[in-house]
Amino acid sequence: MLGFSTATFAFMLILYRILQKLFRKGIEVEGQKIDFDERSLVKAAGIFWFIPFGLMLQVGTFSSAAIDPHFGKVMIIQGLGISLGAWLSQIIKK
Repeated sequence: MLGFSTATFAFMLILYRILQKLFRKGIEVEGQKIDFDERSLVKAAGIFWFIPFGLMLQVGTFSSAAIDPHFGKVMIIQGLGISLGAWLSQIIKK
């Protein structure tokens, strides 16, 4: 599941980056057009939102009779997949 999520997110981010380059989206700072890389924000969201949220859900389901006690694990895996996918996308397509 982690490998498939990583490959899926990397593909989506590479496709987004290609479209961004195609349409020349960027930020203009002091007359120069600087290319903004959203993959850094995606990586940060995976590390600082999905993984802690998944850990919180996982710890919360230890002491309760939750209907789906594995949702926290899925969130952790998705957070890792998002972070690794963004990292892989940055390596493949600068």
